[in-house]
Amino acid sequence: MSGPTLLISAGEPSGDRHAARFLQAFTRRHPGTRAFGLGGPELRAAGLEALARSEDLAVVGLVEVISKLPAALRALRLLSAAAARRRPDLVVPVDFPDFNLRLAARARRLGLPVLYYVSPQVWAWRESRVARIRRDVKRMAVVFPFEVEFYRRHGIRVDFVGHPLLEEMEPAGPASEAPPGTGAAAIQDFRARHRLDPSRPLVALFPGSRPGEVARHWPLLVRTARRLIAARPGVQLAAARAPGLPDQALPVPADLPLRVLAGEEHPLLRAADAAAVAAGTATLEALLAGCPLVVFYRTSALTFALMKRSVKVRQVSLANLVGGGRVARELLQGEATPEALAAELGKLLDDPSARPAMREAALRTAAELGGPRASEELTRVAGEMLWPAS
Repeated sequence: MSGPTLLISAGEPSGDRHAARFLQAFTRRHPGTRAFGLGGPELRAAGLEALARSEDLAVVGLVEVISKLPAALRALRLLSAAAARRRPDLVVPVDFPDFNLRLAARARRLGLPVLYYVSPQVWAWRESRVARIRRDVKRMAVVFPFEVEFYRRHGIRVDFVGHPLLEEMEPAGPASEAPPGTGAAAIQDFRARHRLDPSRPLVALFPGSRPGEVARHWPLLVRTARRLIAARPGVQLAAARAPGLPDQALPVPADLPLRVLAGEEHPLLRAADAAAVAAGTATLEALLAGCPLVVFYRTSALTFALMKRSVKVRQVSLANLVGGGRVARELLQGEATPEALAAELGKLLDDPSARPAMREAALRTAAELGGPRASEELTRVAGEMLWPAS
């Protein structure tokens, strides 16, 4: 049975995961669906015919994107030509705005409807992009409830579908009411599997998911680890290697007792007593896991200067933006030093109220983010666009 054809474009790891779950949900509801476009390993496994790979494009920063510009332009030409030739029934760009807003413009010129999933953070910076969104995007599917009023105010049709992260993980709650897989038994099992002493504190290190981020952040975290161990000899350290990063992305000096774990980001956050997390989706993951955290980020001096002039929000991490207040200290650019990071982690380890407070914030945030429904809700919205009620 023939179904609709979708053009899906996801250019970074988190978008690849979110888009893959949507494609799976949509295909279950509408058998025979075909999809092509830009994606990573999870989208390809879900059935996407990848004309371009997201692994070749993922980068962050206004200046850093220049290095990927030739590959991005080739991918944009490929997708645009395929859209003109195949005439997909719906174009679904996912996040990745510098690329996907250009794709949306080309789709609009071809007369193809665009459903944009995971809004660019135009409410935080570069609000001028709203005019392009209003022109090129038929419907915007947002993952934070406060985005709805912003888009309505600008005359853009918007749907709050919930945050896709809640399809991956249960939010932490009070220890006595922990959901399956999130409580003391699961934490004990995780520590046992990785030979981590349950009586000693565990600190998690999250350098980011993109190669450029990791290249800047990993040396900083290695120096932070050394300072932390010198001040607290009993501390245990584990770092998260994001999906798609090669084994050698996080090299550990032979004399440093630091282990690198792949594919266990959420269990690590649940088991850790504190975490240093690069600004991005992982800060929201730490919040939902109930893990006390300090947020850090470094980028090029020029990118930071440009962003500082245009950012309209005081807090930059998702944990703080949606956590109902400042739930994490943020150390950005020059403030992100080994000394400062080690000191903040030490404060979290010494604060007995830190974890209970984060667990309360996790439940509150999960309730506001709509529960584990994003892919099904996006499927519903897509269906309304494809088959509008007569």
